[in-house]
Amino acid sequence: MSEMDVEKRLENGIYGKPQLKADECRKYLGNFRERILVTMNNEEIHDDCYFKSFSEKLKEGFAQEVVLFLNGALDTSVTSKYSLLAKSVGIPYMIKQGTDSITNETIVLVLATKNDAVNSECVDIAELFPHAHEQLAQKMTAKKKGFFGHLFGK
Repeated sequence: MSEMDVEKRLENGIYGKPQLKADECRKYLGNFRERILVTMNNEEIHDDCYFKSFSEKLKEGFAQEVVLFLNGALDTSVTSKYSLLAKSVGIPYMIKQGTDSITNETIVLVLATKNDAVNSECVDIAELFPHAHEQLAQKMTAKKKGFFGHLFGK
């Protein structure tokens, strides 16, 4: 073995094998961006408007084989809700355990193809279904009304 091979082998042993687009894979629950069809962040996954839009998208069907990936740090009520939806339409799902803490912007749901690149320009559910975002905004303004606002209609 040459000296270069030994150094490379030592580096791989110490730091691990080099990975392609490691940050991208970490962000998208182990998937490359070009395979992704839909993503949801932690804030969107708790909203019923986006759940309804996502379930409609799943029921439409896809030309390729798809897999649903969920972040394992989510509440079990949320993961069971989406895993049951995936089972009902015949889509396999995986719960991925991550080491990072979850914020509102963390991507916690990814719908991706198994092998094919689709290169979808828009993958965020808020951009795919803007009407759901408007319903969320209307719901939030309705919640801001106080007791007297509901009582007197102001």
